[in-house]
Amino acid sequence: MIIDKMLKERHIQEQDVKGCQIFNFEIPVETSEDRTDEEKSSTLAFNEGFLNLPAPKCIFVGNLQTISKGLISIIFKLTQSDEQSDIEVTPFHGTRSVWLPSFKMQKCHPTTSMQLGISDDNAIGVGISKDDWDELKRTYDLDYFGDEILKKVYALYHTFVTVSLGRLITDGIEQEKIVPSEKLNKKRISRGYPEMVSHTVVKLKPCRPPMGRSGSQGEYFTPKRYHFRRGHVRHFKNGQKTWVRSCFVGDISQGKVEHRYEVSV
Repeated sequence: MIIDKMLKERHIQEQDVKGCQIFNFEIPVETSEDRTDEEKSSTLAFNEGFLNLPAPKCIFVGNLQTISKGLISIIFKLTQSDEQSDIEVTPFHGTRSVWLPSFKMQKCHPTTSMQLGISDDNAIGVGISKDDWDELKRTYDLDYFGDEILKKVYALYHTFVTVSLGRLITDGIEQEKIVPSEKLNKKRISRGYPEMVSHTVVKLKPCRPPMGRSGSQGEYFTPKRYHFRRGHVRHFKNGQKTWVRSCFVGDISQGKVEHRYEVSV
């Protein structure tokens, strides 16, 4: 677990993780120029108010698959006082071992009506104070990182958090709680190192053959290729609404299906 390594090497401090629920997302969050189905689905769920932190204080660890930079490791500290408030996100700068200025994830224009569960409302909101933005610009060499590039970076941060929150309520995902042994932690303390932290691993559920009348279909079953089914909002006549969950389906070892939607008006 990268957090244990960073605590041991003093890149982050024990007070940084104290009281936080830690989630390690095994599956990289993919990005694309026209936005992935998973990103669109998660953004819609967030804007409609269905995505909130599982605890008031969390740490998210994972990887972002970008077009230009490849795989980027990411660590965020997140706080949310209640479901009505914005989520505050503090990114960690691994190279400099510092926490960057925080930003708030703000909901944008929730939809009031939809057809077939598809919405074009994929806007995101990133709130950051002018003082924090100025501090952020001082952190980087602006000859290389211009304002627009920094905005894109923070938009990518928003994407990672939104998709990760979406995965916590997506079918086809499982969460495994990891608790370090007491013996191992006593040994670390005796050597002057911080204790290893409990954390939750978020990963794909293994693909299992469906059950037939006489049990598993086994070798006679060809699993579907891995793909993602988008979630959507279901509206009721009484004005209430609910989120129909997204779902990961199929066996990733059989390949991956990419969907492209075309809407004509």
